Amino acid sequence: MNKGLLLAGGIILILAIAGGAVLFLQEDSGDSKNPVTNQNTQTETSTQPANPEDEIKKVAEEYWQAVRYSDYAAAYDLLQPADRQLISKEEYVKKQNADPSLSTINEIKIDSVKTEGNKATVRITLITNTGDYPGTNEFVLIDGKWYRVMSEENKESLGIK
Repeated sequence: MNKGLLLAGGIILILAIAGGAVLFLQEDSGDSKNPVTNQNTQTETSTQPANPEDEIKKVAEEYWQAVRYSDYAAAYDLLQPADRQLISKEEYVKKQNADPSLSTINEIKIDSVKTEGNKATVRITLITNTGDYPGTNEFVLIDGKWYRVMSEENKESLGIK
């Protein structure tokens, strides 16, 4: 038998065994990504809230938690697309970082959520070192996702006309 053919066959066998071991280890570790496509092969379970108010509340909490912890890039991503067209992410982050009052938020309370079609009004209270500040945020549903709408006051504080 040809030594080259025997060697090639041995290499293929080793690669097949190694590939099987990798697949076995991935399955054993709970990693369900397809090693060829790197795509998740598990059926994802829905984590969507049961009703729109819960989804809006979740987005409002995500937005204000991002602000609370000075993750303004994450907060920017939760703004409606029309508002993001008014200011770049870099400029938004820079201007938000310059506002020391935002870093004093200790707690965010979602007081109520009221929906009307593809719009929602969320009443919140920001608990800070200097007191409680109630406010209202507007949200809009675009392509199945809720976004925060910047208020005129917020636009003004960011120098957006």
